[in-house]
Amino acid sequence: LDIMVLSDFAGKISVNSAGAGYGICTDSSIQTDHGDVYLGNCSGSITINANEAAYGIESIGIVFDSITGTITAKSKTGNAVGIYAKNISLYSSSDNWQTDLGKITVSSSSTDANHSAMAIYATGILKVRDTYGITGDFTVTSKNIAYGIYAEQGIDSVGKKISVKMNVTGAFGAYAIKTDQSGINPLNLWFKGAQITTKVTDKYYTGNQYAIKATNTTDDTVWVAGKSKLTGKINLGNGDDIVMIYAGSKVTGAFEGVECVEFILDDTTQAGQTMWDKVDESFGSTDMMIDLDYGTTGEFALCS
Repeated sequence: LDIMVLSDFAGKISVNSAGAGYGICTDSSIQTDHGDVYLGNCSGSITINANEAAYGIESIGIVFDSITGTITAKSKTGNAVGIYAKNISLYSSSDNWQTDLGKITVSSSSTDANHSAMAIYATGILKVRDTYGITGDFTVTSKNIAYGIYAEQGIDSVGKKISVKMNVTGAFGAYAIKTDQSGINPLNLWFKGAQITTKVTDKYYTGNQYAIKATNTTDDTVWVAGKSKLTGKINLGNGDDIVMIYAGSKVTGAFEGVECVEFILDDTTQAGQTMWDKVDESFGSTDMMIDLDYGTTGEFALCS
C-alpha cells in the first residue's frame, strides 16, 4: 500500500489550484503506476478548488473504514470527483457494522461533454462489505452530467443496506446510481431510509433523470424499503429484473427494463396513498396511478 492510515485522519487538506487539484493521490504523475489507499477513518476534511480537474481522493484501489468528515471537490473547467479509484471496498471496523461515507460535495462548471461531476467513481467494482451497508450525504451539481455513485463494472452489495441521502443535479443528465456492466454479479440494491433526488435542468434532456441506470444483461433486484424515497427513473437493463416497493416507501419515475414491480403492503398503508406514479410502456401504460385503501395488506405485482 502506498498510503495507509490505520487510525484516524483528523486533519485538514485544502488545495487551491490554477490547474488540476488533488487531495490524496498515490501517484504524482497522475498517469501510471497508481498505488492503493487504506483509510481507517477520516474525520477531517478535504477541500479542493481547481480551475481544471478536482479530485478529493484518487488511487487505483481504495479501502475505507468510514468517513465522518467532509470531502469537497469543485472544478471550473474539468471533472469534479469526490472519491475515484478502479476498485473501492467499503468495510467498517466499528461496532455498528456500517460504513459512513460522510458528506461529499462535488461540482463542475464545465460545459464540455467530456466533463462531469461524481461523488464516487469506480472504473471497476464498488464493494459494500458491512452487514448494515452504507450511509452518506452526497450533493452533486454539474453543467453537463452529474452522478452520485458511478461504478462501471457493477456494485457488489448483496444483502447490504443503502441508506444514503443524494441530491444529484445535472444540465443534461442526472444519475444517482449508474453501472455499465455487472459482469458475473447481478445488481442487488437494498434501499432502507434512502432519500434520493435527481434533477435535470435543461428541459430538452429531462428523460436523462435516473435514480438507477444499469446497462447489463444480468437478473437484477432492487428493494425500496424503510420509508425510502427515490425520485428518478429506474432502468435495470435487459435481464429478468424486479423492483420491490415496501409500504411507506415511494418511487417517483418510470420503470424501464424491469420485468416485475412488486408491492409489499402492511396495515399502515394510508387511503389514497400513491405507491407508484409512472409505468414504462412495457407495462402497457405510460401514466398509471395505483391508490390503496387503508388497512390493505399482503403483496401484489405487475409484470410485463
